[in-house]
Amino acid sequence: MARHNAHLTYGVAVPMPGRDPGSRKYPGSIVGVMTRILLISGNTREGSPHTAVLRTAARLAPADITATVYDGLRGLPAFVPGEPAAPEAVTVLRDQVGAADVLLFSTPEYAGSRPAA
Repeated sequence: MARHNAHLTYGVAVPMPGRDPGSRKYPGSIVGVMTRILLISGNTREGSPHTAVLRTAARLAPADITATVYDGLRGLPAFVPGEPAAPEAVTVLRDQVGAADVLLFSTPEYAGSRPAA
């Protein structure tokens, strides 16, 4: 199956760097070719509306789309420069990101603007 790798920038899907947009099922459209979406909430609070939106999106995704909500944000360790091996939680996230055709983030705003990280 052909894969189109893209990331969303303010709601606009653009090809991910280093990935071949290649053939598409529907020329001129990215619909129907992004079959694996990884949904990441930037809010770890229990009952977060950001996570709820992503869960709803996953539940309502069309049958030909696999939408997975990443739930390991709280388990990610702090970045330690020079660490010889990535912790398992980081490796799991990297694998999920690598397998996804699309990453969709839902993050809280910060003082009426985008979050810093």
